[in-house]
Amino acid sequence: MKPEFSPDALRLFLTAQVRHAGNLAAHFPPERRAEDIARRNAERAEKAVIAKRANISKAVLQQAMTGGQPVMAAHAERLWFALGFDLVSMEIMLEGYR
Repeated sequence: MKPEFSPDALRLFLTAQVRHAGNLAAHFPPERRAEDIARRNAERAEKAVIAKRANISKAVLQQAMTGGQPVMAAHAERLWFALGFDLVSMEIMLEGYR
């Protein structure tokens, strides 16, 4: 079975990583996300960490997380690496990116 590294998969992995960081810091359940400042701060911090690890701007990260226009393949490769997936060593070529 070949793993999928599509723009949609990247969006889901990024969202899961950010939400997980928020859940770890949360004071309230997810239904009360709007009231939970600790959760929002942790999610914002995790986005900054991912962007820094991937050496991309926060705007590019947001573009990858919203799933509208796919990010450039070079940015996607860096984001996957920041999430712990080394596509070069796995010999995977990205498809579906600009």
